[in-house]
Amino acid sequence: MIIEHRTHLPATVESVGLARAFVSDALRHDRYTGAIPPVLLLTSELVSNAVVHVGRAFELVVEGSGDSVRVDVIDAGGETQPAVMHPEPDEIGGRGLQMVERVASHWGVDEGPGDHRTVWFSCDEERP
Repeated sequence: MIIEHRTHLPATVESVGLARAFVSDALRHDRYTGAIPPVLLLTSELVSNAVVHVGRAFELVVEGSGDSVRVDVIDAGGETQPAVMHPEPDEIGGRGLQMVERVASHWGVDEGPGDHRTVWFSCDEERP
């Protein structure tokens, strides 16, 4: 059974905290409590990227299915395609998608209709 929660958020710094609260509530409601720490960390990264690099309102979707949680950030796209960067040690920033790649079970970018795209990740959880 797939359980889905959706919300729309503006492209503001406050949306990072709002997204974390929304995802945390959804995971607790659906009893995915073991997935909360990594999912909140990665949600913060994808939402921050949407706010900084796209700068337009976006949709946040949380899905629980079996032993997996998936989070989608659906936005109007930006001028650049999200990609894992490999910055020098003294460079500030550019490591967010490295973290997503290392922590998530899976992640990707899907192009949608028009200029919409979905940046998503999933995390597996052992359920009690």
